[in-house]
Amino acid sequence: MNENKIKVGIIGTRGIPNNYGGFERFVELLVEQHNQKSNLHFTIFGEKNQQVEYNNSNYDYVILKSRKSQGMIYYIESIFKSLIKCDVIFCCGVSISFLSFMPRIFGKKLIINPDGCEWERERWSKFQRFLIRTMYFPALLFANKIIVDSESLKSDFGKFFTKKYVYIPYQHPSISFANDKDVKRLFNSKNIKLNDDYILVIARLEPENNLKVICDAFIESKSKKQLIIVGKTDTVFYLRKLERYNNPTYNIFFTDGIYNQDILNSLRKNALLYIHGHSVGGTNPSLIEALASCLGNIACHNNKYNMEVAKDFASYFSEKKQLIKIIHNTDQSFLKDINNWYDPRFNPQKIYQDYMSEFKKISLK
Repeated sequence: MNENKIKVGIIGTRGIPNNYGGFERFVELLVEQHNQKSNLHFTIFGEKNQQVEYNNSNYDYVILKSRKSQGMIYYIESIFKSLIKCDVIFCCGVSISFLSFMPRIFGKKLIINPDGCEWERERWSKFQRFLIRTMYFPALLFANKIIVDSESLKSDFGKFFTKKYVYIPYQHPSISFANDKDVKRLFNSKNIKLNDDYILVIARLEPENNLKVICDAFIESKSKKQLIIVGKTDTVFYLRKLERYNNPTYNIFFTDGIYNQDILNSLRKNALLYIHGHSVGGTNPSLIEALASCLGNIACHNNKYNMEVAKDFASYFSEKKQLIKIIHNTDQSFLKDINNWYDPRFNPQKIYQDYMSEFKKISLK
């Protein structure tokens, strides 16, 4: 590797390949765009992934001994290893928090993508929300740049850091589709008979994604369609609040996590209705992927983040009654042309170049 290359370390994710969503999917897409001709070299600090061992000359992969679930130990290990190996540290999220002064001591640059407003997530108690919010300030204070993936987030994080904000959204990935037989084979292995008429949700099974509202609305709509919900079923919220809905009597089926992007794209494309219930955060990657691949209708929770991304390409709901009405109106006659949606904000090459530009600019300061 050319020693003159700017070494950028990515911390704060579980690593790639993506088996979780969110930042993992974002990092996966970012390094897919990268090539050796750039004067940047990436190092990804992540947990060991048993599915695939990466061997890619475009970037290094450092397997951490600690796991993200170990909290501070994980961030201490990742920050110290990145300080030794890298010139610029790009942190996904703000959990680096009280360690965020370290790059300045070592003469390194720090870029933070704070994600969304974690303190607004319902799964946290009031005290936990207070602690989480206090974690944001040192991370944003010591960061050289703050990348926000939604213009709406600037008002959430406050005017104090205005000069540091750079808006770069998530990218619209290239879309490919799995064979229908492969999709049905996967569902058969999960003991689910996938019908032609179904409503789809792809989300982490957490309260802020409005899964309970979606399930209740579907049941009360008395729809004859299926409701397919894709997301890992190991969350406390699922076990306490959602598991009872996982019942053929309701025609609701939870698939657990699916991370094959071609299969997810095919599921989106063939769904009569895709419901995006996310209510916290900025530009959610799954919404962009839905806009790019869905042939049927899209319904989003009514909030500033979703409206900024989907604009007029979705219907919106704030409460159960509104979603019931949308479900009633879902019919094959409403299908839209997949080629109708294009938004230059999410152009992959532009977003990649924007990130490269920020990495290069900050390394020269």
